[in-house]
Amino acid sequence: MTARTESTPDATTAVAQVIRYLETGVAAEGLFTEDVAAELAVRDAVSGGIRVARVDPTDLGFTMEFERLSESDDRHLLDREMLRADVVGSTVVDLALYVGGIRVRRA
Repeated sequence: MTARTESTPDATTAVAQVIRYLETGVAAEGLFTEDVAAELAVRDAVSGGIRVARVDPTDLGFTMEFERLSESDDRHLLDREMLRADVVGSTVVDLALYVGGIRVRRA
């Protein structure tokens, strides 16, 4: 875990960059600290995109509720997820990701 310094979170910039990361699998330079980036390295870009349902600011950053649609062969997978991000400046210094449920639909 990265030590925090006093800084007002720039959640607007961080949210936009996290959404771009979730859609493409490519993180903007400086978006994540090294330890956070290592935790997220196993995630692939989403073939079907994401739909953000809600973003709420917190004292340390933000929470975001979203759906990821992945398509492969004859299946469509819909993941409902929520994340909590602590931000210093516009860098995510701590992140927790929760997958709430997966719905599979045959094409």
